[in-house]
Formats: sequence, C-alpha cells, structure tokens
Amino acid sequence: MQNKLIERYLKVKALALAGEGGERVAAQTILDSLEAKNPGLRAAAEAHARREAAPSPGQPAHRATGNWENIFRYAQWAWQEASHIAQQVTEAQYGTELADEVKFAARTRNRVLFVTMKLPYDLVNDVQSLNAVQKETFRAAVHEAFDRYLDAILKD
Repeated sequence: MQNKLIERYLKVKALALAGEGGERVAAQTILDSLEAKNPGLRAAAEAHARREAAPSPGQPAHRATGNWENIFRYAQWAWQEASHIAQQVTEAQYGTELADEVKFAARTRNRVLFVTMKLPYDLVNDVQSLNAVQKETFRAAVHEAFDRYLDAILKD
C-alpha cells in the first residue's frame, strides 16, 4: 500500500478522534470512504503506526510503551462528559434562581389556614421557556421552599 495513502489515513483518523463537532464528523466520513475504497487500509495503517512507534536500534525502548490513542480517546471522552455535566449544572442553577422569586403567604379565616403561592406573571412566562433540566430543578426548589415554609408554620 502507498505510504502517502497510509499517512493521509492516519492524519484523517487523528482528526476524527481529536476534531470538534462537524470537523470530527467530516473526518469520520472521509475515513469510512477511504476504508471502503481501500480494503486492508486500516490494518496497513495500524502496522505502519506500530512500526513508527517501535524503537529503532540504538533508541531506548520506552518510546514504544503505552497506547496513546486509547489514552487520548479516554481523556477526550472524560473532558466531554465533564463539560456536559458542567453545562447541565449551570442550566439547573438558573431554574433554582427563578424559584427564589416564588413567595408564600399564610392567612387564617374561620379557623382555616390558607397558604398561597405567589408567582409573578413574568416568572410564569420564564418558567414555560425553560428546558427539561431547568424545569425539574425549578420544581424541586419550589417544593423545598414550600416544605421549609410549612415547617416554619407548623413549628409555631
């Protein structure tokens, strides 16, 4: 197999692993196309990569240790997961902040305790536009606030 083709394959493969968004998708499409047009290219590229990683005579053997492709893939996956979690936490925080605008009030009439929840109309519009994570945290924060308010009433 031609060295230029193998080197191109390895460069596109690196881009498919390390690229971002559409760049990664495009590189994976090219990679699939190259493999379909050139049977055995993947095996030839892997053998070429192993030969390149193997120490030549007189070089220390530590150069060939480790599976850097898998390590890099794992690190990239861990970074993406951490970014995703951070984004969800940030979104959830907004739902919690909106819940702080909900107010509770209690009054009695004829020996009956009435507890009201006040939601400004603008708040209702904001809550309707939240995504699923934000709505869930909004609901949970309102429930917690109501529980605290009810506990305060019942303790007295």
